[in-house]
Amino acid sequence: MDAIEAILKELVDSRLDRHPSSFEKCMAKLISKIGAGAIVKRFPLKLSGLDPLSPEFEGQSNFWMLPLFLKYTRNQTIEDYTEHFIPHISTITNGMNVYSKTMNAQEKVMFGVFLQLWECFGKFYIVAG
Repeated sequence: MDAIEAILKELVDSRLDRHPSSFEKCMAKLISKIGAGAIVKRFPLKLSGLDPLSPEFEGQSNFWMLPLFLKYTRNQTIEDYTEHFIPHISTITNGMNVYSKTMNAQEKVMFGVFLQLWECFGKFYIVAG
């Protein structure tokens, strides 16, 4: 495990014990240094088998990282987006009608995740040959 990976693991593992603004500053530096793609490779986003209404959902799914990615990600490769974000968008859209005007509580949570995943798209770019 390299030094940055060790720092990232320690930071993520202790995120609830840290002051939110200190944690955000550290994550912002890591996101800009190694990128959102590298972070989700080490701490993958997860949906399968999780209950979106559970108090543990955010921590277990790692979707707590999405607002940080939206705020601090710049110029990441589109391959990282297609590999780590698109599969979750597909899972959500296969499991519910995102255009429905009536959603239950679970669907509303998943729709919020769906929107955040799509919002991240603008932070990634296509690298020419």
